[in-house]
Amino acid sequence: MNIRKRQIIFVDDDVYALKGYQRSLEPYVNEWDVYFFTTGQEALTFMSQKPIDVLITDLRMPGMDGIALLEHAIQYFPGVIRMILSGNIEEPSAYKAASLAHQLIAKPCDIETIRNSVEETCQLRDTLSDKKLVKLVTGIKSLPSVPTLYVQLLKEFQSEQPTMSKVGEIISMDVAMTAKILQLVNSAFFSIPYKVSNLNQALSILGLNTIKALVLSVGVFSEYQTRVYSAFSIDELYQHSIFVGNLSGAIAASAGLSRAEQDEAQMAGILHDVGKLIQTDIPGFYRLLSMNTKLPDIQMEYHYLGTSHAELGAYMLSLWGLPSGVIKAVAFHHNPAKETSYRIDPVTSVYIANCLYHNEKPETMGKHKEVAIDMQYLEKIQAENMLEDWRYMAKRIFVGERPD
Repeated sequence: MNIRKRQIIFVDDDVYALKGYQRSLEPYVNEWDVYFFTTGQEALTFMSQKPIDVLITDLRMPGMDGIALLEHAIQYFPGVIRMILSGNIEEPSAYKAASLAHQLIAKPCDIETIRNSVEETCQLRDTLSDKKLVKLVTGIKSLPSVPTLYVQLLKEFQSEQPTMSKVGEIISMDVAMTAKILQLVNSAFFSIPYKVSNLNQALSILGLNTIKALVLSVGVFSEYQTRVYSAFSIDELYQHSIFVGNLSGAIAASAGLSRAEQDEAQMAGILHDVGKLIQTDIPGFYRLLSMNTKLPDIQMEYHYLGTSHAELGAYMLSLWGLPSGVIKAVAFHHNPAKETSYRIDPVTSVYIANCLYHNEKPETMGKHKEVAIDMQYLEKIQAENMLEDWRYMAKRIFVGERPD
C-alpha cells in the first residue's frame, strides 16, 4: 500500500539555515518530500506547478518577505497550511503574522517540534474528505464575533483606563475571540514551555497592549454581519457554548481531573461548536438544515458535507496550535467512544455537558426527544453512577446557581 508523502516547503534567505533543516529532516525521507527555496517568488512558482501541504517560511527576507508570501498563498493556494518560522519578529509584524499564519514557531527550534506540528494538523485535515472544505477551513483568518460584545470591547479599549478584568469578562463571552487569543498565546513566540487553555492566563501573558493591537489594528476578530447568516442564530450558539463550557469545567472538577484538564474541559466546551461558524461560509447550508425536520443536524452534516462541525472545528483549532486535549474534546464531542481513553477526561466532560444542555434546558424539556447518552461509553470509563450528579449540576447552572 502506497502512503502519500507530505509535501512540505521551507523558505528562508539563509542558505545555512536551509541546509540545517535538510540535514535534520533526512530521517523522515520516507514520510515527507521537502523542498527548499531562498525566495518567496521561487516558492510560489513551485506551488503553481505542484500541490503542497504545508508552507513554512521565515518572516524577514529581502524582496518578498514572509508576510507578503503568506498573503499570496492565501489568495492563490488557500488549502495550504501556513506556518511562520522566525527568530526575529517585531511586535507589528507579529500581529500581522497572527492573522496570516496558522502557527508561529520561534527559532531556534528542534525539528521534532516542527514535525509534530505538521503531523498533528495534517492528520486531522486528512479526516476531511471534501477538498473544498479543507480549503474553506485552511483559508479562514478570523471568525465572526457577536456585534454587541465586539462593540463593548472596542469601547473598553478606547476608555481612559481599560482593565484586564473587563477585557477578560467580555472576551470570555465570545467563542471567536477566545479561540484567536488562545491561538496567539500558544504560538512559540511567547516561549511558554506548555500549552495554555485558561483564558485569564492567556490574557495575562499577552497583556492589554497586545490584545488591543490585535483587535483594533490587525482585525484578527471580524465583526459579525447578520445579513450573511439568515438561517443561523449566533446568539443562540454563544449562549449554548458558554453553558457547555461552564458545565464541562464543573464536571471535570467533580471527577477530580487535574487543573490543566479542567481548563481544557472548560475551553473545549466553549469552543466545541466552533465548526458551526465555519459552516456559515457554506452558501445555503443553514437554510437547508432549517428545512430538515426528521434527522438530527449532525446526520445531515455527514449526508451533505461528508463531515461534521465537530471535525471542521477540531481541524481549525489544530491549525491554530491549541492544546491537543482541547482539540480531541471538540473532535469527539458527539461520539466520545471513538477516543481510546478508559477514564473520565475532557472529552467526557464536553460530551456530557452538551447532552445535558439539550436534555435539561427548561424551555425544551418535554417538547423534544431527549438526546441519547451513550451508557456503554460511561460504563467503559466507570462513570455511569455520576450521571445523576451531573444532571443536578446542569439544573443548577440553568437557574443561575453555581454547579458545585
